[in-house]
Amino acid sequence: MKTNHFLAAIAGVLLSGCVASSPDNEIISLYDGPAPGTESWTQEEQVLEDADGLTYINVTDPELEVFVPDKPNGSGMLVCPGGGFYMVCYTKEGINAARRLNERGITAFVLKYRTNPFFREDGSKYEDAAEMMGDYFTRILLPERDRMAGLQGLAPEEAEISLSIESAENTDTRWAYADADRAMAVIRENAAKWNIDPDRIGIMGFSAGAMTAMNQAFHHSEATRPDFVAAVYTGVPEGFEVPADAAPLFLCSPVNDIFQPQETYRVLTAWRAAKVPVELHYYSKCGHGFAVTQQNAGCDLWMDAMFAFMKDAGFL
Repeated sequence: MKTNHFLAAIAGVLLSGCVASSPDNEIISLYDGPAPGTESWTQEEQVLEDADGLTYINVTDPELEVFVPDKPNGSGMLVCPGGGFYMVCYTKEGINAARRLNERGITAFVLKYRTNPFFREDGSKYEDAAEMMGDYFTRILLPERDRMAGLQGLAPEEAEISLSIESAENTDTRWAYADADRAMAVIRENAAKWNIDPDRIGIMGFSAGAMTAMNQAFHHSEATRPDFVAAVYTGVPEGFEVPADAAPLFLCSPVNDIFQPQETYRVLTAWRAAKVPVELHYYSKCGHGFAVTQQNAGCDLWMDAMFAFMKDAGFL
């Protein structure tokens, strides 16, 4: 099943301030043996490194990395980095977020989920992140922007990139969604191991990872229901319904996000109508991909706002 919700996570080339994961962190494979549904995949996973840290492409074996705080408070959070479902921006939107969560006593689990295969046009592997990201823009992101500009009668640089287009047939979200659902089950099943309250397990994500978090908010079992959801610059499907057991939801996005920030306002009004705790923060001096890095702007405070909302919602 192909997605009809196109999402590309911009890897903000001006961002920096990454931190490395600890060699002592526990790494958990989500499945025993090949991941279900992609047993035939033969591509080799790559990890590329630049100023933003580590980025994974061609992921076939999904994993969780566990970040345990010095003083755990009983809450757990699954962290889903972005990357347009073609890559996992692991440091910028995974490790960095996990470290901030640890500061507040939250045990964090960074998800490295399966991604769509991505190679050079001749089929060879990328040698560095800059080349890979350049190809991602020119082969996937910009052509879609130009198509949308034509439909809207706009110059390309004036067009928003829709998150609800029908033609993004090669952007497959189901593997990330399945891996997040499995990760929630693994965390809850083993909550006692990390001294986590099984009723205080949330999910947060960025861009493609935020779409993954929102999918978990909409579609889950009792075992995989999130108790808190945070979606940072996300898209949402058309015609969504707030589930009867909806969790408190935190949303934030750039005011001028090229990926239609008005979609988050629709989510806000729906959660509000359902009388479920919700907050939405728009930031003016930033763009898509600000993540957990210093921007010298108001968006630097978004995690503080999220922590305050967690307390208001009873998650902390």
